[in-house]
Amino acid sequence: MSRRLTGAKVIVFGKKPEAGRVKTRLFEVISPMQAARLHTQLLEKTLKTASEVPHAHVEVWGEGERREPFFMYLAQRYQAVFYRQKGVNLGERMRFTFQQGLDVHRKVILVGSDCPALSKATFQSAIQSLDRVPAVFVPATDGGYTLIGLRQVHPYLFWKIAWGTQRVMAQTRSRLQVLGWRWHELPKMWDLDRPEDLERLMSSGIQPVSGDWLD
Repeated sequence: MSRRLTGAKVIVFGKKPEAGRVKTRLFEVISPMQAARLHTQLLEKTLKTASEVPHAHVEVWGEGERREPFFMYLAQRYQAVFYRQKGVNLGERMRFTFQQGLDVHRKVILVGSDCPALSKATFQSAIQSLDRVPAVFVPATDGGYTLIGLRQVHPYLFWKIAWGTQRVMAQTRSRLQVLGWRWHELPKMWDLDRPEDLERLMSSGIQPVSGDWLD
């Protein structure tokens, strides 16, 4: 424990922005190409915000090989390190990522790229919460969570969770209770999965890193 670095590690999960494979639930209102563009903008927005967190070591974990040009561009631009996700499902990929991160750092924060409202202050609050409890979350308004931070890891926390459903946060709370862990929940945030979420984004005033959300 004493050998682990004191600064927090912030990890961003991302998918390669291939048209037809990302943001598929938005296809009824935007094209697959627009969805891929939106995914790219959301991922870059998340990485930019993470890179602004003081004393945080930022990593982007993506699909594909290490030298995938898209991820290498993002890693270089935001001074992050790229790693490939490992595991047959989301729970296994998250567990592996936390195990790797906590071997080096005392605190690890993991986010996806679907919550454009995540701010530097949110990241800082999550990191500070881990001084008091071993787990912290930003619940999503749809029943999942947009951020998870851990000071320790256990496989049960990710075992047979109904990922992508409104039961995720409730199931996670049950796991935490069984494990006997204390945890802290920051205010809920919305993430961008459905057409109504896209309308919220367009009226939110949140700006992408460059250009428009949809070109």
